[in-house]
Amino acid sequence: MTQAKLRFSSFEEYLAAGDDLELEGRYELIDGELVKLPPESIGNNSIAMQIF
Repeated sequence: MTQAKLRFSSFEEYLAAGDDLELEGRYELIDGELVKLPPESIGNNSIAMQIF
């Protein structure tokens, strides 16, 4: 298993990392740093399913 770099100086550097990141869950790139997003709430999922 490789160590993931969680801070990037550009979006291009993030894209170049590609599948080497091996991260589980949902992440968002904020100010050059990968931040793990919390899971959706039950209420949010319920509303999304009704819209779907």
